Amino acid sequence: MKYLFLIGLILIILWIFRHPKNRRSRSGEIPATRRPERMVKCARCGVHLPEGESVQDGATHYCCIEHRNAAQDRTD
Repeated sequence: MKYLFLIGLILIILWIFRHPKNRRSRSGEIPATRRPERMVKCARCGVHLPEGESVQDGATHYCCIEHRNAAQDRTD
């Protein structure tokens, strides 16, 4: 019985010392910050999206390839 008590006490002490360190290291991490991107408007449907996610055709932006292709078909 005394050995069970000692083993339990040792496990509790180890648990106490390990958990605060893990919490501090996780909360102390600085999340990677993304730079703000310019928002553009799809020339076909009008939805706004980040410029990096848009499909460009010259200076015109589209939200997807289908909208770009539809706009090209309409102009041809």
